[in-house]
Amino acid sequence: MADVHQELQEVAEVVVTASRIRRENAVMPTPVMSLTAEDFLISGATDVASFVNESPAFLAGVSPAANDSSGGAGSAFLDLRALGPKRTLVLVNGRRHAPTTVGGSVDVSVLPSVALERIETVTGGASAAWGSDAVAGVVNVIYAKDLQGVRATAQYGAAEQGDAGDTRFALAAGDDFFAGRGHVLLAAEYQKSAGIADQKDRDWGARRWGVIRNPADTGPTDGIPARLIRPDANLTIATEGGLILGPGPVANLQFTPGGGLAPFERGSIVSPPYMIGGDGANFGQYAALSQPYERKNAFMSADLDLTERVRVFFEGGYALTDAHSDVVQSFVLGNLPVRADNAFLPDELRTLLQDNQIPAFALGRLNTDMGFIRTNREQRMRRAVLGLAGEFGAAWSWETYVQYGEADSTERLSNNFMPARFAFAADAIRDANGQIVCRATLNPLTAAAAQGCQPINLFGFGAPSAAAIDYVSGTSFFTQEQSQTVGSAEIRGQPWELWAGPLSIAAGVEYRKEQYTGAGDDVTAAGAFLLGTGQALSGEFSVKETFAEILLPVLTQQSFARSLELSAAARLTDYDTIGSVETWKLGFVWDTAHSVTFRGSLSQDIRAPNIAELFAPEGVSFFTPVDPCDAASQAANPAYAQSCAAAGLPANFAASNGLIRVLTGGNPNLNEETARTRTAGLIVAPPAVPGLNLSLDWYDIRIADAILLGVPVPTILDGCYGGSYPNSYCAGVQRDASGQLASITSSGLNVAEFRNRGVDWQARYGFSAPALFESGDANITVSVLGGYLIEQSDTRALERIDRAGELRRDNSGLPKLRWNANVSYATDHVGVSGQVRYIGSGKYDNTYGPEDIEDNSIAAEWYLDLSARVPLQLGAGSLELFAGVNNVFDNDPAIVPYEFAISALATNPGLYDTIGRYFYGGVRISL
Repeated sequence: MADVHQELQEVAEVVVTASRIRRENAVMPTPVMSLTAEDFLISGATDVASFVNESPAFLAGVSPAANDSSGGAGSAFLDLRALGPKRTLVLVNGRRHAPTTVGGSVDVSVLPSVALERIETVTGGASAAWGSDAVAGVVNVIYAKDLQGVRATAQYGAAEQGDAGDTRFALAAGDDFFAGRGHVLLAAEYQKSAGIADQKDRDWGARRWGVIRNPADTGPTDGIPARLIRPDANLTIATEGGLILGPGPVANLQFTPGGGLAPFERGSIVSPPYMIGGDGANFGQYAALSQPYERKNAFMSADLDLTERVRVFFEGGYALTDAHSDVVQSFVLGNLPVRADNAFLPDELRTLLQDNQIPAFALGRLNTDMGFIRTNREQRMRRAVLGLAGEFGAAWSWETYVQYGEADSTERLSNNFMPARFAFAADAIRDANGQIVCRATLNPLTAAAAQGCQPINLFGFGAPSAAAIDYVSGTSFFTQEQSQTVGSAEIRGQPWELWAGPLSIAAGVEYRKEQYTGAGDDVTAAGAFLLGTGQALSGEFSVKETFAEILLPVLTQQSFARSLELSAAARLTDYDTIGSVETWKLGFVWDTAHSVTFRGSLSQDIRAPNIAELFAPEGVSFFTPVDPCDAASQAANPAYAQSCAAAGLPANFAASNGLIRVLTGGNPNLNEETARTRTAGLIVAPPAVPGLNLSLDWYDIRIADAILLGVPVPTILDGCYGGSYPNSYCAGVQRDASGQLASITSSGLNVAEFRNRGVDWQARYGFSAPALFESGDANITVSVLGGYLIEQSDTRALERIDRAGELRRDNSGLPKLRWNANVSYATDHVGVSGQVRYIGSGKYDNTYGPEDIEDNSIAAEWYLDLSARVPLQLGAGSLELFAGVNNVFDNDPAIVPYEFAISALATNPGLYDTIGRYFYGGVRISL
């Protein structure tokens, strides 16, 4: 991890992200982590997300190449405290960046890294200062707007295995104009990543790890675990050439290349749909470990002094991302009926079917030979800011600006499987002329729908013809357009000089409007493809805000306090969707005059529902529930009886327990999420050890009325009647006049509660010492950045689950302990750096006990990274050669298989290094 630039360092007067009040040498009530441009260079990172996500405060795995990016291939998001990117607010130079997803998150791959000055992270609630979405905190990307000269970087890296190639070119230039009254900065970046195509390209991935149900398990109290984690886990219901599953006389026969028959070898442990060993296929062999992408982006800022006290400023940004990858091959998992008169059947099988009077058999097949469904995503982002800023009086400043940002994207899924066409094509027979045709074309009832059908041969790998593959596949697409318009005005100053220093205030108003439109093709809308790209959606909202902040110095130069400051902030927000909400924050900083500074804060923060949560299109399905208010349910559960009585239903109520409608989608009646955040910490800078800074901070975030989409019907019913009636879950339950369940609204509901507690620490020691191999001194820096997650709980209905220490991928992966340690050594002629990244041990699933899984423990993992730099003189400028090795010891990732057949990754790519030993190098030029 890059060194942490402590808040106590001497800096010019700047706006620190934790506050809107300009401070000099400020320690803030809320912890602020500042990563500098120098830190970025030492790390060897190629983009903002890969750099920031190394911090233990962030949930990693949402970088451009991550397999499970929440915004699609090539996207990169920041997720503080693992509370979701939608609860982490991203700023650029102190201004909210326009979202790039319908959920309101920002894809930070659109931001060039070449002209960074620093990246500040507020690891605590900041809604009072910056508005909605800052529940987990704020990340502020700050550019070096005063850059003079030219910076250029060329970098290339690749894995020792020969893949994961990554090329980056970056250029930044800055200069004054109009005799120094103005300044302009230009920055541009190009990056292309080749990715890692298949999990089988790594030794640990080729072992086909999986989670299999234990066939020896007889019940919850037999002492035999229900699940096993094993290598060589294969499907019992499909092969890549085709597998016959039954009936009996033809079961367990598989098709070989060329259409021959061979016995299907079963494994040593068989527990459908998996077995250990045997001849079955494995989805995970072709799972992409990282997705290839290409990105181009540019940034510009300019300012000009109109008078001595007024300046005009402009910022602009543009980005283009193009990402593509194989998603999955199409498949039929033992559920394709094949008739005995199929024209492509080998004679051996046809005879066997006839001899046993078998009219049809069931086929399972992974259609690897038909190619993979392939995703291609193109995204464009544009952003512009124009404003005025100035000063008046002795200690007052003001700023006003307008900002417009827009993002549009198109996602295509080519070679997308069409199940209905596949069913037509697979049912191939000979017509009266002996030609092989699709049976459906000969039936008047289906001839129109099957027009153009090309019969497909599924018996043996490589058997399908190109014409048949083209017929059963197509291209789906989804386009999105969204925009954000912002207007802001702010004033800052010091109205009075008090007994302990000046009273400082900041206040302002903001207006913001966000709009989104997304639409797909008609074929996708009709449900004709195996994988859909999205449903049509449109929506908008606007918000008006007023905010104020005050800093009150209470004590100064006392025996027990060099200074004591109190701060408060408040924001009144009016949404046209949810109405008015209030946020606030209180804080203190106490410098004890004995090398120790205490700080703390208490805040109320909010997140307003985003466009997807409000306006996602409504869908209808049907479900047969067990009514908690049925007489039998009431008799078995006193809580149900009490709630049903409060709902007006008698104890002898007879529920019909028939099919009911289930409504899904967005919910325009959602309310805001509300968080209460507490932080407390201390900073130690002992005079006896110059250059040593230590900090320790505790945090506690509680989110009430958290928004959930697609809540399961049993959870809604249990939440409504298992607790105190009425409650938030009951809003989704509709009954008819007789009391029978009529429908359940499973769209967005404000029903969950989240709690996140932990401790962060930072330590940095910088000092000079005689250089080892040359005259003069060397600057040596040792830093440690770590975090311990005490609790990450999720409460839904009556169930509370603490996920802290759980490492499985489908629950993100939340180690309790993470830390990074860095040692750097630099002279005028060389710089070297070493970093250790540590991921603590944990459990596969916190809800599992000895009866649920054979071994629920996941061992700790660590990685060592090394880098070196050699600066050289280049005329009036400088040239720097750099190189590095990540994961020096080529450590394999922890084995944490995903318990789902189609995404059978053997590890959690959000936590662990899936690339292996990785080399990079390049050159930087400054002129």
